Amino acid sequence: MKLLVTETKLHLREWPLLLFTVLLPLALLVVLGLSIPDFTRADAGGERFVDAQWPSMMTLLSLLTLSCSALPATLVTYREQGVLRRMSTTPVGPGRLLGVQLLINLGIGIVTTTLLILTGALVFGSAAPRQMG
Repeated sequence: MKLLVTETKLHLREWPLLLFTVLLPLALLVVLGLSIPDFTRADAGGERFVDAQWPSMMTLLSLLTLSCSALPATLVTYREQGVLRRMSTTPVGPGRLLGVQLLINLGIGIVTTTLLILTGALVFGSAAPRQMG
């Protein structure tokens, strides 16, 4: 648990990471949703682009940024600094550190998805997904 708290504090210090994984998808959702009229018009099926596809794309952007940029950068930094090698001599081991990193990234993804759903509901009047999974 202490490892999770420590790694979370280290993650929260990286403001560019939070900027690109949380704020960028939110800003894109709001700015493009408000500035492109076709996003808020209903199509032939009766759904608006801003209700169905756009929040999903922003969630995917956040998760891809986490998995393709944030996690590898953190692991490379730990490897360069010798953190993983030093942890292999302790009872904790590097496997737990990797698991904690995955949990933190999953948590950031869940927070971003929740914020996107709430922002869509507040700004555009979108309904929450019927099946969250």
